Amino acid sequence: VTLINGVLHLSKLDAQQSQLDITPIDVGALLRETLAELEPQAETREVRLVAEVVDSAPFATDRSRLKQIMLNLLSNAVKFTEPGGTITLSSEAVGNCIEIRVADTGPGISPEKLERVFEAFVQVGRRLNQPVQGVGLGLAVSQDLAQAMGGRVPVESGVGQGSAFTCSLPPRP
Repeated sequence: VTLINGVLHLSKLDAQQSQLDITPIDVGALLRETLAELEPQAETREVRLVAEVVDSAPFATDRSRLKQIMLNLLSNAVKFTEPGGTITLSSEAVGNCIEIRVADTGPGISPEKLERVFEAFVQVGRRLNQPVQGVGLGLAVSQDLAQAMGGRVPVESGVGQGSAFTCSLPPRP
């Protein structure tokens, strides 16, 4: 079902059949809500979640799409951060835009694999002896959702240095 929903979502985005539902939202509240939903998964994996979320004026964007991006980025961080590691969720206003950063202390991504992280069905961190962990759609969907809202999700990473994905969105009228 997850695979089918992901593929259908990607095809909707590709066909531009998806409409944005732009409303003023409290980004800080959305981020704290998303962290609370992932707390049990993080506890099971013995990963610490840290919030450095700045409250700000309401921000006009699509709440459900932003939440999906955050769920995807945070879920990936939890999956790939070793027990005892830390994931930090931070947000800040940059000009009239909002930047939300998910940084982890995971194994990081090599430069040759980094350029492929946003391709559908690609799992750059997957090892043969690892159990199945998703289908490789989360980052592709997140990038597509951000772009549909006029934003982007750049990544910084290095082997042994963890990864940081930043969702950067402009306000929408």
